[in-house]
Order: sequence, then structure tokens, then C-alpha cells
Amino acid sequence: MFTNKQIREYIEEIVNQEGFEVYDIEYPSSSVSGVIRVYIFSSSKTVTVSDCATISRRIANLPEYEEIVPGNVTLEISSPGINRSLKTKEHLKGAISERVKVKLKSAIENKKSFLGILKNFNGELLTIFDESLKKEVQIEYDNIASARIDFDFNS
Repeated sequence: MFTNKQIREYIEEIVNQEGFEVYDIEYPSSSVSGVIRVYIFSSSKTVTVSDCATISRRIANLPEYEEIVPGNVTLEISSPGINRSLKTKEHLKGAISERVKVKLKSAIENKKSFLGILKNFNGELLTIFDESLKKEVQIEYDNIASARIDFDFNS
């Protein structure tokens, strides 16, 4: 049985060879059933269904496949989507100049949710121009409960 770290290393190698990055991996809570979801990303090209199928086939052809994806566990490869979650500092740095929705652990200015353009992130503090307040707000990284891209389909 492989550890999550070992699984990630096997998957990352194949994903990188195909010209993509592993954006995130969600592991099942049980090692005997569930889904391993692998989200792939590229800043220079769109992830297609064909790309996902190719990577899935390459992983399935590994001699270690049964140890990576045992018995009743399913492997899914997909794009993180247009409204992707921003779970790491690297994700936030990559989202500068994009419209984001940030939910907080503790309120700032009586608000626990902000929506607007991510102006800056220095690794500890992010600056967002909030659409409702019409001003910049600074949020400490440790105060973020969740964050995601919030694509504006009307613009």
C-alpha cells in the first residue's frame, strides 16, 4: 500500500511528462474504497477531456497501479474548473488579478466573505479590492477559511 506522498510522486511524474501540473489531489477517507481525484492544470493551455483520458490511461498502465489505486478505489483525472479552489499559497499567487471569493474564519469590518479582484499576495497577507465595499481590504493568510476563483460570466 502506497502513502499519499508516494501516490502523488507517481502521478506528478506522468502529469508533468504530459505538459501539465498537478493542481490538487483529493484522497479517499478510506484506503479500501472511494475516489482519488487528481486535478491537472496548465497556465499555457486548456485541459481537455482527451488530456485527462491520456493521463488516466498512462497511470492505469503503471506496473504499480494496483498499489496506487487499490481494489474499490476509483481514479478520476480532471481540470480544477474555471471556479477552482485556491487551497495553497501558490494557488493564491497564481490568482493575482483574478476575481476571487474569500471566506474568513474571523470577520473583518463585520464581514466574513469578500468578493473582488485579488490585487496582491505576499505569502502572508492578501489584498483584495472588494466589490461591495468599493475599497481594498487586507486579509491575513491564516484568517482564510476558503478561497476560490469567481469567474464573472457577465463581463
